Amino acid sequence: AETRTEDLTAAAALLERWLEVVTLDPEQWTSVHQQALEGGQRELPGYLDSLKALREGQTTCPGDEALREVTARVTRLEVETRTRLDNAARVVDDLRMAAAVADWNAAQVKAEEEAREAWCPTGDDLPSSPEVYYAREDSKAVETWYFCDGTRVVRYPGEDAVVKAPEEQQRRRRPRDIVYLRAIGNFPDSEVKRAPNREAARGANE
Repeated sequence: AETRTEDLTAAAALLERWLEVVTLDPEQWTSVHQQALEGGQRELPGYLDSLKALREGQTTCPGDEALREVTARVTRLEVETRTRLDNAARVVDDLRMAAAVADWNAAQVKAEEEAREAWCPTGDDLPSSPEVYYAREDSKAVETWYFCDGTRVVRYPGEDAVVKAPEEQQRRRRPRDIVYLRAIGNFPDSEVKRAPNREAARGANE
């Protein structure tokens, strides 16, 4: 009974550590937590089956309070773990998607800066007519076009594009909004940087 108690106590500690990792607030997830969840998907089902056999393999001695308590603890943890594993496929996809979008967002910040440096003149020597140097569509389908004079054109799903000029541009003579709207219409759709979709995020991790 003492050896069985020790084995079940160790098993309970292992399951508690895993559950603690994979039940964090999604905003706190990192690749380490994602790997822990995916590792659990691979390894825990067989382990839980073996643990169930260990837990049910012997009759608990009526007077062995420690063994009864740890058996009840392990039983509860088994249920929690199996429930978490049942939902793991959906959660892993969500985490993969969030990680892929986060990586994409970080890359686009750098890409926008590099595009501005490569295409936009320095100082006040701006193009005679507004030109798009960079465009993106984020994971919520919000499209944004960037211009060298600091103006942006933003279009939310189902809405018309809106010209957003920086405050310093608003205080001086500038092209009419229609000029910017025509410019985004002439910008090649193939050049718009787009956030990854769920299929792309899944493929990147397989």
